[in-house]
Amino acid sequence: MQAHRWILGVVVVVLATSALAQDGERGGRRRGGEDRPGGPGRGDMSLGMMAERLAERLELDAAQKTRFNEVVAQYTAKWDAQEPGRMRELMDEMRTARQNGDDARVAELQEEMRKLGEARRALMNQFYDAVKPILRPEQIQKLDEFRQRMPGGRGPEGAGPRGPMQLIRELPEKLELTAEQKAKFEPLAAKYGQQMQAQREELRPLMQQLREARQAGDEAKADELEEQIQAKRSAASEAFYAEVEAILTDAQKAKLADLRVEAGDTPRAGAGLDIRQVVRAAQKARLTSEQSEQVKQLARDAAKNARDKKIGPEAASKQLVEAIKKILKPEQVSEFDQALKEQAANPRGNRPPPGGRAERGRPGPQ
Repeated sequence: MQAHRWILGVVVVVLATSALAQDGERGGRRRGGEDRPGGPGRGDMSLGMMAERLAERLELDAAQKTRFNEVVAQYTAKWDAQEPGRMRELMDEMRTARQNGDDARVAELQEEMRKLGEARRALMNQFYDAVKPILRPEQIQKLDEFRQRMPGGRGPEGAGPRGPMQLIRELPEKLELTAEQKAKFEPLAAKYGQQMQAQREELRPLMQQLREARQAGDEAKADELEEQIQAKRSAASEAFYAEVEAILTDAQKAKLADLRVEAGDTPRAGAGLDIRQVVRAAQKARLTSEQSEQVKQLARDAAKNARDKKIGPEAASKQLVEAIKKILKPEQVSEFDQALKEQAANPRGNRPPPGGRAERGRPGPQ
């Protein structure tokens, strides 16, 4: 039990580090203002910043905006009571404690971070639940989709995972690891967590250059730097999963592949749709049970081909679209095409951060 709590603490640190890094990478992203829910940004991912994105996604009418802002004000006060800058302070204290070799203090900080993270997730879910009665049915669907994509969030009925880093935390349960497998998995996850912390320091200069490129409006340079950052993160992620797969059964490996697709932990497809978005579109085509399993296998194959660099990510997504169409009935193909268009028309925020990477930090259309 003690070892299990320790490993959870390590993963909490990684999650917190990832969240703070994402905020830095977003660089030029708009912060909340006087005319936006939540007011000014607070340095890390505040409820107000999240509410701003949600309001844009929901396309609220005037009456809904009034009620929505009332809910935001209520929950922003609760969020502020949780000391919104505390996680950053804990990270700084953690860094100092590690440098000093103070293992006891590190353990204390890990536990405090775990509790703070749980409290924040609980409050965020209360906020989502308070917003839902304001919405029309089609907006509720958008809320649920948004909720599932947000780091630390929970979808309907507590569905998960929410992203690649959250997935790692949930793997023992999702894969139903045996006691023997858990004993092997925990050191792997701990090592990966330490690698991610070290990598964050290594990537700091590149991330600073990325922020500067975005602020200067140099999109070509920003894209180049993004690719460099992702390549480094992906290499560590793939090495970790290769070690994890070595302790799994064939059935667990297949399940892991599905979970990674669901979490969006697949190679980016440039400006096109990624593999998870293609799968989501297919799911709107009223698949049979047999078709659903076929789509899962096709997605596994596409993700593997992209990771193994047998084909580029964008080409992998396009091939997946064509392969899925071959197993659909004509009326399902029409539904699939429509769902693909909807995904392409609303790309902002659709991609979760591969390997913990932040979404593109560019403002959406005004």
